[in-house]
Amino acid sequence: MHIKICFIVLFGFFHLCFATINMNFKWNESLGDFVPILNHYVYQLNSSFRRRIQQLEDHKFQGEIIKLAYYEEKNLVNFYDKDSKVTGICGEVWNALSEYLNFTLFPIKIHDTTFGRKMSNGSYTGLLGILQRREVHVLPRVNYYLAHWNMMDYTIPVWENSAHIYNRPEYKSNGSWIFHLFTWRVRLVLALILILFSVLGVLSEKASSTQTRTYHLSLQDYMEASRYLGDYSSRFQFIPSKERMTAKACWSKKKYAIIEADDRQQASGMKSCLLVRTGSPLFSTWTTNGIVKGFKYKRSFDIGIIKLHERGIIDILKDRWTPYKFAYSNDRNTNAIEFYHVQVLFIFIFLAVIASILICILENIIFLFHRRCKNKKQIICQQRRQKRLHAKRFLFITQTQLRTLKTSAKVGLFFK
Repeated sequence: MHIKICFIVLFGFFHLCFATINMNFKWNESLGDFVPILNHYVYQLNSSFRRRIQQLEDHKFQGEIIKLAYYEEKNLVNFYDKDSKVTGICGEVWNALSEYLNFTLFPIKIHDTTFGRKMSNGSYTGLLGILQRREVHVLPRVNYYLAHWNMMDYTIPVWENSAHIYNRPEYKSNGSWIFHLFTWRVRLVLALILILFSVLGVLSEKASSTQTRTYHLSLQDYMEASRYLGDYSSRFQFIPSKERMTAKACWSKKKYAIIEADDRQQASGMKSCLLVRTGSPLFSTWTTNGIVKGFKYKRSFDIGIIKLHERGIIDILKDRWTPYKFAYSNDRNTNAIEFYHVQVLFIFIFLAVIASILICILENIIFLFHRRCKNKKQIICQQRRQKRLHAKRFLFITQTQLRTLKTSAKVGLFFK
């Protein structure tokens, strides 16, 4: 803030100094005050220079074709209608500029997602190479860096951009949640169910004794399973695709942190994966538009972007196309679960218990019926066996008596 105030004071001071050099004063009797007498030569030079600047700033393109090239990036630069039209934050900015300055926007979709790097022969690859070969006029989303100053001209900044470290949040459990989650009625029902099942478990069977097993590890096992010197080179990975990088940070079993620009992360709109911004920004810069070097009417684009800022159009586009917000808070107001919230669950449990009891009673009745029938069959079989034994014994007795009578008759005849 102090730097801005000093800059304004210095600007006013130099303005007053140059103003006193270029003009003189004389007394005006009708006004009763000193009025400036302008230096006509300096005034003519300034007016001609200002007129040329004004013509460049107020230039109307009269339907001239302006080529815009970029790769597709979600909610920032989106192509549609067979890649002949562009939308998104940056796309809508240039659509508004095309209507304001009356030029024809010709978007070109680039499949190479690299911004560009310098080759050994001095040429550039990616978007910088296309701009260097003067194949297009505009790159819609460019961050301001001094290293690219000789490659392109920058427009008025569209928004301020920063890069942060993003990672998955780590949730720690709190043991007191059980006391605030349910009301006393729900806790009472849970306690009764727990006591009931405990009593039934004790009555049904005795708890089997558990045996603890101890493992004895040697020093060699610890040395083989542990690593005391970390490989720091493997902690950094350079991934060319944003989708792959985000998927690795979101769904990988290991915990990864990514370095990403704020506008890209806001425009990603990922609701299924929450990545939290961590710490202070690593660096900050301005997001502008890259114009081919030496473009004559760049100032017209600057004036158009200033008009969009004044009318709040860029802020509206940012709010519309950035669904992902950084509002993240650990304070969450939760309401306790009442009994009527979970009464259906307890009703199902109660019905299941009744059904289990009925099935148990039915099984016992069927078991007793089969057992009784089996006992009757056994009794009938025993009675039949006993009758057979009695019949055999009577027959044996009758035959024995006949033999005895025959023998006694023979003896009587002999003596007779």
